[in-house]
Amino acid sequence: MYELSEEDIIPNVIPQMGSRDGGVYAPLYLVKGWTYGLDGALLKATGINNFKVNSLASPFATVSVVGIAIGIVVLECSSYICFSVFMWYTEQIKEPRQYFTGRLGNVEYVVCRDDGGKIHAFHNVCRHRASPLASASGKNSCFVCPYHGWTYELDGALQKATRIAGIKNFRVNEMGLVPVRVAVWGPFILLNFENGVLPEEEADIDLVGNEWLGNSSQILTDGGVDSSLSFLCRREYTVECNWKVYCDNYLDGGYHVPYVHKSYASVLKLDSYSTTIHEKVSIQRCDAEKDQEFDRLGSKPALYAFVYPNSMISRYGPWMDTNLVLPQGPRKCLVIFDYFLDSSHKGDESFIAQSLEDSETVQIEDMKLCEAIQRGLESPAYCSGRYVPQVEKAVHHFHSLLYEKFDPKIPIEEAITPPSSWYTDSCFYTHELNQVFFKGWQAVGYTEQIKEPRQYFTGRLGNVEYVVCRDDGGKIHAFHNVCRHHASLLASGSGKSSCFVCPYHGWTYGLDGALLKATRITGIKNFKVNEMGLVPMRVAVWGPFILVNFENGVLPEQESDFDLVGNEWLGSSSQILADGGVDSSLSFLCRREYTIECNWKVFCDNYLDGGYHVPYAHKGLASGLTLDSYSTTIFEKVSIQRCETGSAEKDQDFDRLGSKALYAFVYPNFMINRYGPWMDTNLVLPQGPRKCLVIFDYFLDSSVKGDESFIAESLEDSETVQMEDIKLCEAVQRGLESPAYCSGRYAPQVEKAMHHFHSLLYQNLSD
Repeated sequence: MYELSEEDIIPNVIPQMGSRDGGVYAPLYLVKGWTYGLDGALLKATGINNFKVNSLASPFATVSVVGIAIGIVVLECSSYICFSVFMWYTEQIKEPRQYFTGRLGNVEYVVCRDDGGKIHAFHNVCRHRASPLASASGKNSCFVCPYHGWTYELDGALQKATRIAGIKNFRVNEMGLVPVRVAVWGPFILLNFENGVLPEEEADIDLVGNEWLGNSSQILTDGGVDSSLSFLCRREYTVECNWKVYCDNYLDGGYHVPYVHKSYASVLKLDSYSTTIHEKVSIQRCDAEKDQEFDRLGSKPALYAFVYPNSMISRYGPWMDTNLVLPQGPRKCLVIFDYFLDSSHKGDESFIAQSLEDSETVQIEDMKLCEAIQRGLESPAYCSGRYVPQVEKAVHHFHSLLYEKFDPKIPIEEAITPPSSWYTDSCFYTHELNQVFFKGWQAVGYTEQIKEPRQYFTGRLGNVEYVVCRDDGGKIHAFHNVCRHHASLLASGSGKSSCFVCPYHGWTYGLDGALLKATRITGIKNFKVNEMGLVPMRVAVWGPFILVNFENGVLPEQESDFDLVGNEWLGSSSQILADGGVDSSLSFLCRREYTIECNWKVFCDNYLDGGYHVPYAHKGLASGLTLDSYSTTIFEKVSIQRCETGSAEKDQDFDRLGSKALYAFVYPNFMINRYGPWMDTNLVLPQGPRKCLVIFDYFLDSSVKGDESFIAESLEDSETVQMEDIKLCEAVQRGLESPAYCSGRYAPQVEKAMHHFHSLLYQNLSD
């Protein structure tokens, strides 16, 4: 059931909105009377409960944005399924042979009326070489391709194909125009852009009202939305904002009117505004103040109907105007206004001119506002806003229809997987780094890498460069790998050194991070050496693993206790992993690195499917596993999969898997695999929304350390599995980019660990 509470937050990660920092919806406080002091403090905000004023300062102050409801992502990127929208009007093709054309996204279409009076819609593309057939609007007995002269009837049938002598297997009846489902409600022509040719009976033009308008159909008819008004004129506006910004503005219950539309506000009784929510329609009503000399709004309440996803119908006085908002890209939309008028005023030119002038004023004010909001959305100062429940019910309803929510509270048997935008959107990726990777412990390496004093290694996570080292006293440190002078990177790769010397200007730092030497600083004032050391990070060790915490701020020394991190990182799985052979007794053997063209979560999902893909993707590995023995155990931030090994075909002379295999996933991006005499770990590092670096480190029991043949064959088998997984993951990423896919379903018997992973992500992203 649709519901808006006083605590709801405007969703902040919406693909294609154009924000750089996850923020999506505009800071409406800039235009709706929210008031700020010159110090940036919020002085006044109306209509929200449980609201912390100090959490929404002006962008001129230190910004602290509200928490965000992630997991809510737009469906528009997946397909044209949601765009079942009214496009134009029966008035435009009231006579046989009339047609008009249009474009939605990358879809070109043509709508026409044939000689029998039937309305058709087609993709406006010749089947020969994809040339557009018709342009603009007009009247014609057929469509002739301007490229090679192929000719189509108004019912889409191919009438003539030129110079096709010699073509084999050419079936004329299969080469007609590709149809689009078309229907009519009142004066409106509707198109449905879903893929696939639908049965003729499903396109019944008399039955579409309920599908399009639901239970609001009769309400709109009773409100005067019908075919009795005459079409007057059209105005088109290209607006430099995302199409949803324009819709949000229309749906705010008149919230912005007194601040943006001073003249318009003077003729409205704004305290009479009301909003009614229906399935896919929201209807706002408002009484007008009557102007005896000029009354375009009439005496009855004005009706503003929003038909999801992008159509508005406004009925007031003798007027009806409709607004169709067509996306033109992530930061641009085309808004088409069509004006209809009651016949009683059709000849009153002065009334018509003044009415259109007043309407134009409002449109220009709204355009200016929406374009300013779009610029605000690009600012790193904005992340998400709050709904004002008294007036923004329709905005919230619009968002709830747009977004499909991954909800961890829904049982896995009923749940859908996160939508594809989690894996493709750059705004989501940026937010993910901040909320998932830069909070809590992250595995970065092994004690083996710095087992001796003065050894160090470097790494990068997102935009954070770091260095980990062991000082002369044996203590492990981690720092941002950035010189405090002019930000040059200090160390590279790994090695051994008594200090870090900046390759740019020679500033030198001790292995404890202290600044030892700053060159050519004579004349600098207020320079405090003890404040110019390397910026530290919290570091800890569990077993053979080195962990770093990337959260901002220098934490007290006692919080970096190496012995207490296990519970925080691994929870109750800590002892289970230790008992399962995950410890420091194995020796490091080698490292392999793989750059994979997929989102980091694709690789993790693949690891967490309970062996689901193994018999299909890894024939060789599957032959050495007893797949029906797979089991999954879920802990706080760890999932452990186990599988027995062995088969009738098992090679007794070569047994790298042993009798049991343990696969532990440590949230968010670390895998520990223990099997036979081997342990390998996989660290998955995000490199962007569509790329990751996976680092495999192999450890081996000392009992087989000298068996070179065994080691070589084991690593070769492992390499085969990795190549198979890489091919698979990159194919999945390409599938996630397809408009045919948005969300999937879980296989409950095997994908518990994957669902747990997504639930932890949701929790972090919503904090």
